[in-house]
Amino acid sequence: MGTMIKLICPSCGLNSGTIYEGYGFAKKRYGVIWCKNCRKFSSAVIAVDKYQSGKWKTQKYAIFRCKDCDERVSLFDLNTKSCPICNAIMDQELVGFWD
Repeated sequence: MGTMIKLICPSCGLNSGTIYEGYGFAKKRYGVIWCKNCRKFSSAVIAVDKYQSGKWKTQKYAIFRCKDCDERVSLFDLNTKSCPICNAIMDQELVGFWD
């Protein structure tokens, strides 16, 4: 099961809107990405579990692209939650759950 979260910067007001994070849809794992060109957050598939040769295997992805501008982006660090605009620590709000 994954979570729907919202990231809000108390300093500059940057707001991610609702983004999906965790494990859910069709055995896929989702992470949070930040596109500096579009200046927005979104969700990206970071791994897929597949059943092959009688075993479940996880295929992890290392390259992520923005859905809007196709720019190469990296995962946003949800441990530090440093705002990509002003470097303040962002607040994380739980919006709900999904699977």
